[in-house]
Amino acid sequence: MFCKPLVEKAKNRMERWIAIRLLARPVVKTHGLLRSGTNYMQELLENNFYVVCPGSEEGGWKHGHCNYESERKYIFLVKNPYAWLYSFRNWEIIHNRSSAKSLGEFATQLLSHTQLKKEWDLNTPVEAWNRALASWLSYCDRENTIFIRYEDLIHDVEAQLVLIRDKFSIRARDEKFVNIHSRADTWDTPNPRKALEIEYYRHERYLEEFDEQTLAILREQLDRSLLSRFNYQMY
Repeated sequence: MFCKPLVEKAKNRMERWIAIRLLARPVVKTHGLLRSGTNYMQELLENNFYVVCPGSEEGGWKHGHCNYESERKYIFLVKNPYAWLYSFRNWEIIHNRSSAKSLGEFATQLLSHTQLKKEWDLNTPVEAWNRALASWLSYCDRENTIFIRYEDLIHDVEAQLVLIRDKFSIRARDEKFVNIHSRADTWDTPNPRKALEIEYYRHERYLEEFDEQTLAILREQLDRSLLSRFNYQMY
């Protein structure tokens, strides 16, 4: 008897091969830190364009180093470090990887996500934001790469999809773009998740979670050149 997951993987590989080789659909790989919208972006791409999106580990872990290939196209998702730290801490608590009582405590503790820690060879969450973005920025001048801010995506998804379409010259499935209004990542988690908080992020209400001590930690640790590069404010 065949193992169902293995059969599904083989089927998916065959479908991707047909799409790439026979239908000549471009391969678009998305990179971004955990909780920065990579699953959302992949759903948007697959629902709006004739493209092939590799899986999380294909061509390099999507939260890790880019294994650059000139024939592929790359989207690098960037999230405001304050929003990202808030979201990432919640994610680690949900998965029983952190018991930090505050964002300040979480920011100064050893990185709780072992795969992310090993991938980037670092110690704290803020280092992960600094190092990942600095690494991905080394590809910013390539014709087949684009950087998209998560904040811009949730404020005007159509405008960002137009940027991607025009940058990569990819074919849209329809005249009107389709947004995704539910979670793109629907798998079970060890502890219940909060409801989707798009408006919370649109209006930057996560900043209410940062006390002066935590803000001082981030002022000391965040790479100011990266903040400036992506037009983020230091608080």
